Amino acid sequence: LEKKNLKALILDLRGNRGGLLESAVDIGSRFIESGPVVIIQERQGRRSALEVDPSKHDHRAYPLVVLVDEFSASASEIVAGAIKDNQVGTLIGNKTFGKGRVQTVVPMPGDAAVRITTAKYLTPKGTDIHKVGIQPDIVVQMPEPDTLPDDADLEADRLKYDPQLRKAVDFLREKLASMNSGGTQARR
Repeated sequence: LEKKNLKALILDLRGNRGGLLESAVDIGSRFIESGPVVIIQERQGRRSALEVDPSKHDHRAYPLVVLVDEFSASASEIVAGAIKDNQVGTLIGNKTFGKGRVQTVVPMPGDAAVRITTAKYLTPKGTDIHKVGIQPDIVVQMPEPDTLPDDADLEADRLKYDPQLRKAVDFLREKLASMNSGGTQARR
């Protein structure tokens, strides 16, 4: 992207129900220079931080918007929370789902398994987001699908029918204009 004259980024985590913890740390490491991406607190209260992998942060910082919604959960919330706590991007959209628990799957006989909650995820600042979610910096509601015109082409006209994406683009255009006119803040 840098070879194509990248100026700003939009990371769309809407509808992302999560994934592997290692992937969240990997992605968070691309945006955060140092420190924890996530803190894991075990049931007994012991905390351990999963730190940024500095080898993943080998590029300039760009203005960043992260789109989130009520379906952004688990690993995507880890990334969004780390970006928000470290003030390296702006979250736009709706409050996230609020899944902040570490679950271990234990195989059982007969193709069965038991999922056991063993710890909880905390943001780098120690915030427990379980059943609370992460509040975006800028709240933008999506229209109800039944309020869109029948002939709406959502893919072709994303900016027209996606107010969260439109707000992200407008926000970044304003940020870039401010930076080009002498503003000093490269991030957030």
